[in-house]
Order: sequence, then structure tokens, then C-alpha cells
Amino acid sequence: MKNAAKQLFIGLIVLMACSAAPLDDDDLPQSQSTSPFVVTGLGTVNNIGNVDEFPINVTVSEGATLVVMVSNVNEFVASVAWTDVGPLTQVQNTSSGALLGSMWILVDAPAGTHNAVVTFEASVDALAITALQISGGNGSPIVLDKSAVAIGTSTTPSSGNTAVTTAANEALIGAVATNGPIEDNPGTWSGSFTNGQRDGITGTPDNCTMSDGYRIVTAAGAYAAAKTGITSQPWVAMIATFKNQ
Repeated sequence: MKNAAKQLFIGLIVLMACSAAPLDDDDLPQSQSTSPFVVTGLGTVNNIGNVDEFPINVTVSEGATLVVMVSNVNEFVASVAWTDVGPLTQVQNTSSGALLGSMWILVDAPAGTHNAVVTFEASVDALAITALQISGGNGSPIVLDKSAVAIGTSTTPSSGNTAVTTAANEALIGAVATNGPIEDNPGTWSGSFTNGQRDGITGTPDNCTMSDGYRIVTAAGAYAAAKTGITSQPWVAMIATFKNQ
């Protein structure tokens, strides 16, 4: 009897296993991980001498977002265009006395190497430009979410806080333009920003410098781009946050 009961029990277990519905993909545990954003510096340029426009040659990866940041004196940037591709979109374009600071972006760029040509409203005699790209994420276009800008004259430039970001995973891009020479103290980025590129000029009354930095975050929040310890000069501090569309 014991053997018969045991065999009946095993038979019932086998029958239940065979009749159970197979799991489909929706029943299986799903990965929630997202590839991190990657920020890559693409280069810098500077110029002394009167020009109405000036190029920076950049190589951009397929689908990346191109960011161009400009520090110059006396005249606003009128436009930035990637030759053979199209215009960039203005994020910020602000003055602090004679100093101008601006940020421009091209979302979902095609792969290639072209000049990003910065055109000014009138001739300028001093400029510094940095460019970078944002890639990675979940593969969808990387678009602008929030931005902020502030001006001042001090050793502690800060963009002030953005509105609260709409996504947890975002790339933060900071830029600080100053009305001083490249030999000035560059200071230190605050708020866990990674130091990026810096370029500028010296030897004219209209010195200017541009520096950029970045941070990858995994929680929504209100963020600022700030530095401490720079040489006291007029400044324009900017931040832009980027998310997957």
C-alpha cells in the first residue's frame, strides 16, 4: 500500500507539471537597467582678431547630441550651424557686461565630421568655444529637459537650480564663461561635476574663457552648475539637463 500511494503521488506531481501553462516573456523577470549616458569632449578653439564667424571642427557619433558652448565679448551669437547638416538650437544666450555666454545643441546628430560654425551679430575680437557630445542612454534621442542661467562677478559662479528634472537618469552639462584670460585660476566644479574642457585667450583687453563640466545622475532633482575658487571676473554660468526622449 505504501508503494502504491507513493507512486500515485509522484504521478499526480508529473501530471500537474505537464499541464501547467508555459511562461511567456511577460512572466519572466525584466531587467530595469539602462545604459549610462556618456559625455565626450570633442575639442576647443579660441581666437584673437576681428571675425564675424568662427568654426570648430567636430566628429560626432551616430545619434549623439552635440553641445557647443561659446564665450565671447561685445556681440551676441546669432546662430550656430553644423556644416552640411543643419542649425543648432539655442539653449542659452546671455550677457554679463561685455561678456557673452551661450549654449547650442543638435539632437540625434548623424555620424560625421563637420565644422560647427558660430556666427556673431557683428565682428568680435575675442572668443573661446568648447564642444562635446552626449551618447548612450536607452538608445532613443537624447533631448533637452531643463536649463538655468545666471550672471555675476565673483569667485563662485553658479547657474542656480533648474526646475526639477522629469527623468531619473539624466546627463547634466555645465558651462562657465568668464571675462578673463586663460591664465586665471580655473577653480573647482561643485556638486560632483566632472571637470571637462577649458579654453581661452590672453593679451587683449577683451580676454575671455570657457570651461565645461558634466555629471550623470540617477534621481530626479533640481540641479545647478557651479564652481568655487575662480579668479574673480564677470561670469555667465549655464546648466542644461538631458534625458532620453
